[in-house]
Amino acid sequence: ATKAGLLDDAMSSSMGNWSYLLYGGQKLSILSQSSLSRFQEIAKYSQFYAKSIVCDYIYLMELTGEYKDYFSELDGAVCSLDDVQAEAESNNIHMVAYHIKVTNILRAYWKGDYLGAEESGSSNSMSNLDNTSPLFSILHCFFLGLVSFRLYRTLGNDERLSKGREMLIQMEKWANISKAVFGTKYLLLKAEHAASIGGKRDIVKKYYSDAIRTAQDQGNIHELALAHELLGNYYHATEGSAHDSSNCFERACVFYKQWGATAVVERIFHEHSLDIASVTNVELQMGKSKRLGEHED
Repeated sequence: ATKAGLLDDAMSSSMGNWSYLLYGGQKLSILSQSSLSRFQEIAKYSQFYAKSIVCDYIYLMELTGEYKDYFSELDGAVCSLDDVQAEAESNNIHMVAYHIKVTNILRAYWKGDYLGAEESGSSNSMSNLDNTSPLFSILHCFFLGLVSFRLYRTLGNDERLSKGREMLIQMEKWANISKAVFGTKYLLLKAEHAASIGGKRDIVKKYYSDAIRTAQDQGNIHELALAHELLGNYYHATEGSAHDSSNCFERACVFYKQWGATAVVERIFHEHSLDIASVTNVELQMGKSKRLGEHED
């Protein structure tokens, strides 16, 4: 029994560390290299463990665009995340169900399906976050805030603005505890809020620039990419020049590529009709003059 308990602890710790790497910005190519064999080992050890984290592997697969059949490793009639979530909810395994719900917000967000992301997060609010899942509480807060502000600007509805502010206030509380962990997320929500209420252009730009600088300082490549994309969205929606917005999107693509999010790069190319040669040129220029961690002018 003691040996089994130690094995369970080791497996649980390993799974938790992997999730933190995945959602914390580790290069996806590194995680993807052995993802299927790793998942097979987990499924062989425990079907419960495998079902509890299969959403992480589906999330990785969709970001990289590299298809892998994880569901064939699961017993029974489980063929989708909906099946796993339904099983978790029927057995009152709330942490797993919440994990999947939050992951669904992120999956929809990176695909550009903001209404889908909002729907996935609509049953959650800061008052009923799962306190046993701090990582997913943070992700829920951040991405639901981004979605709420974006949809408020494009589709309206004051409830979205209120929801975004609720997420911003919570993120500010966390940022006051640890700017190293929450600084970029807070600044991005602050910038999105300012953009949503028609804040002065120089102030909004400063918030985005501060977020970019913070992401650089912390080496968070995924947040650096996201910050450039959001700034590009701001330029595109306001009176910013086409050159400014395109340059932001091109830089976002370079950083998303470095992160390994090939599917996100493809989405941005499609949404903004980017030119491959221009993005390649930006990548070469950035490689010559800048490295992650150095500040942009």
